[in-house]
Amino acid sequence: MLWLGVTDSSLTPAGPLLSVLRKPGTVVGAPAVAQWGGGGVVAWAEKPYGEREWVIVVAGFSPDGEGATHLGHLRVIGKGMSPTIAALPDGDLLLG
Repeated sequence: MLWLGVTDSSLTPAGPLLSVLRKPGTVVGAPAVAQWGGGGVVAWAEKPYGEREWVIVVAGFSPDGEGATHLGHLRVIGKGMSPTIAALPDGDLLLG
């Protein structure tokens, strides 16, 4: 499980943390996080139960304006491990 949230510049949470549940038995690696738009983007590697290969998962998140965090769609983007992520000046993302 991952926990996501948005804070202000003094690290005060904008609302409660949002839990990102994965299927039981899935092994989840350390996430990489970057500021993106009015919220952020997170990427991590995971290995579903019974699988041999790791995959990279990416999701965006943002405050919903009412004190909670909204999670965008989770996307499995391919095989890999230990992703890093950075927002580019034009709004695109760089995933390494």
